[in-house]
Amino acid sequence: MGRQTTGTPEPCRYPQAGLPAHCPRTGAYAVDVAAFEALALPALSPPPPSAAARRSVVVIDEVGRMELHSAAFQAAVTRLLASPAEAVVFGALTAPIYGHRVPFCDAIAAHGRVSVDRITQKTRDAVREALQRRLLREVGLREEG
Repeated sequence: MGRQTTGTPEPCRYPQAGLPAHCPRTGAYAVDVAAFEALALPALSPPPPSAAARRSVVVIDEVGRMELHSAAFQAAVTRLLASPAEAVVFGALTAPIYGHRVPFCDAIAAHGRVSVDRITQKTRDAVREALQRRLLREVGLREEG
C-alpha cells in the first residue's frame, strides 16, 4: 500500500514499507531522502508573481524532524529566506517535544523575516484570520493597514 501525495502536477504514490535499511529514521518512520528531495526541492523555487499579486507565495507544510534529514532541503529553505523580494514564505515549524529543540527550526524562528504565531485550540481561529490578512497584504492583494 502507498499513500497519496497531492499538490504535485500528477499525484504520486510512495510505498510506506520496504525502504532500504540504510534510510535515515525518525522514530518509527524511515525517510526516503531521494524521493522527498525529488518532490520537495522543485516546489521551493518560487513561481513568478501573478498579474494580480506583486509577490509569489511558497508554502512549506512543515519544517520538521523528518524533513531535516535532507541537507539540500535545509539549504533551499535558507536560500528562500535570504531572498525577501522574491517570495512570501508561509509555513509551519515543528514544535519542541519534551524540551527537545530542533536547532534549524529555532534558527528559522529567529530569522528577521520570520514571524512566529503560536497556535492553540483557543487561538486558532483568530490566528488563522490574522495570517490570512497578513498574507494577502504581503502579496499585494490587499491594502496596507
